[in-house]
Amino acid sequence: MDKFSKNREELQTNGYTLFPGLISPEDIQKLRESCLDYFNNGHNFIYYMGGKTQSDAMSRIPGIRFLLNHPNIVEVLKGCIGDDVRFLHHSDAHLNMLNGWHKDITGYVQDPWENRSGNESFGVYKIAFYLQDHIDNNNGFSLRKGSHARRASGIGELIDLHTKAGDALLFDQRLDHVGQEPNLFERIMLRWGKASDNSYGILQKWRKFNNVKDKMSVFMGFGKPNAFSDEFSANCIARQNRQNNVNSYTINSEVASKLDSIGIKY
Repeated sequence: MDKFSKNREELQTNGYTLFPGLISPEDIQKLRESCLDYFNNGHNFIYYMGGKTQSDAMSRIPGIRFLLNHPNIVEVLKGCIGDDVRFLHHSDAHLNMLNGWHKDITGYVQDPWENRSGNESFGVYKIAFYLQDHIDNNNGFSLRKGSHARRASGIGELIDLHTKAGDALLFDQRLDHVGQEPNLFERIMLRWGKASDNSYGILQKWRKFNNVKDKMSVFMGFGKPNAFSDEFSANCIARQNRQNNVNSYTINSEVASKLDSIGIKY
């Protein structure tokens, strides 16, 4: 048994595996500062689900790129997915976003449960970093254990992961999961303006009044070198282009350089 054999088993059986304290408090502070500075001063993000989001975040937020070649993260990715793991051109940063239960793979791969030629196995994953503690609330990440193995949603034991800042979560993108679900007031505001800066402003005042700390998260997509990953990557790039209002995509030169330095292809 090697260092990551248990994590690979958890990933295959449960659809997720958690790495407590994978990155340092200093790393978390740098990520929070970089994301806050961008969302407070950037012009490319969009308002969505009561918060702000930036797709293709690695290209657009320089201060978070150190995650790509962070030695602890690289070790986890290669140990759990394989030495031939691929970066799937997928990265997102969120600020104060709300959401409901979903599978991240929906709309990106035609049938992620099908048997394909060559006996290829699905292998599209996301590594997530929540940049604050969620030990006293369920606003970080909740999931349905084993739901990645089923087309149907809402099946599997409900698990609330009370993550701490610095933890890293690696999960199968077919997994049923949710971040922070909106309360009644937030649902009313989302109905009024799900993608509106007006609703965001009101919700921010509500958060400040209730002394709620800004919630931030960063995600990156990686996968096995197969057709599932190729299909996901192509559709994810198309989605990011639409959100960023651009017609084409070229990988950022610094992003490419960092990936080249650790032997992760793209």
